[in-house]
Amino acid sequence: MSNLTTMIEVQYQNRFDWDEKTQGEILSSFYYGYILTHLPGGILSQKFGGKHTMGLGILSTAIFTLMTPYVAYKGSRPLTILRFVEGLGEGTTFPALYTLLAQWAPPDEKGKLSTVVFAGVQIGNIFSNFLSGFTIQYIPGGWPNVFYFFGVISLIWFVLWCLFVYNDPNSHPFISDMERDYLKQSIGSLKRKKDLPSTPWISILTSWPVWALIIVEAGNDWGGFTIISDLPKYMSDVLHFSIMETNIVHSGTVGPGLGVMCASFIGCNKTIATLCFTLGVALMGFCYPSIHINSLDLSPNYAPTIMALANGICCLSGMATPYVAGILTPNIKNRFRMASGILDYDGFYDDIIYNIWDIWIR
Repeated sequence: MSNLTTMIEVQYQNRFDWDEKTQGEILSSFYYGYILTHLPGGILSQKFGGKHTMGLGILSTAIFTLMTPYVAYKGSRPLTILRFVEGLGEGTTFPALYTLLAQWAPPDEKGKLSTVVFAGVQIGNIFSNFLSGFTIQYIPGGWPNVFYFFGVISLIWFVLWCLFVYNDPNSHPFISDMERDYLKQSIGSLKRKKDLPSTPWISILTSWPVWALIIVEAGNDWGGFTIISDLPKYMSDVLHFSIMETNIVHSGTVGPGLGVMCASFIGCNKTIATLCFTLGVALMGFCYPSIHINSLDLSPNYAPTIMALANGICCLSGMATPYVAGILTPNIKNRFRMASGILDYDGFYDDIIYNIWDIWIR
């Protein structure tokens, strides 16, 4: 939901008369709020559990999503403020998710279960972009219906989340004793914040594996944010995709990869460009059972705090990406080529650092 505004801005920038600088401010404002609540979200989820922390974060995002069309017509400044506040609510969700994974994912199944969970991000992106393009092009009322639809869906999700999700196996009334005992034996008894010693900040901040994780996640996020912010413009202005075509292809391009660089050099061939983007997305799948769950390996009890620290710092790339992409060059084709080059070099050196300091797998 938080990135639906990206597609709307690309397709309706003339209607709202938003220049590149204004669009960059609107896109970045979400991450300014997002980064501020990461650490508080990790601390809250450790103390009160991941269920309510994540649920309330999504609820706030749903409400602000419903408000977006009305606020957009009020001008770019009110929309920027709305996106900032929306980011404040969304920032608590991923630390809370890691709290739940630490409580529910056994070590032998952690990679598999975490991949299934994080795949939901990609599945949501596929359906949201496809449905957005379909709604804009074929349903009366146009783009505001996209925000109304996903806002209502998220409100329904919140109700179901409150009814069926529990913080840990001990508090779940419906699982069998056998399953509860298995989870206790395999995971151990993780404690809430009130029962834990103070967060070992010095140990965390001086840990090379933690900083290796931060660096590689920053590179990964830079690629994702570059795709989200700049790819729709490239498809629309260079490849001349229609609204529907842009949303269908963009629905499968969330992560960085070598294919992004290739696509920027193939000219205006839609088929080859789409194949290159798809290759990039396929390579992105390796990140989910690896770097995205390393905070659980480093310290299950403090995984939300480590994740919040890493992801919060990584969000700086989300704030910088729209501005960097906008000032590189006014030519959209050359701009995307240069941005993808930065992405490839960034990913290459991040992987070297990550593998050098990846001592927790040895």
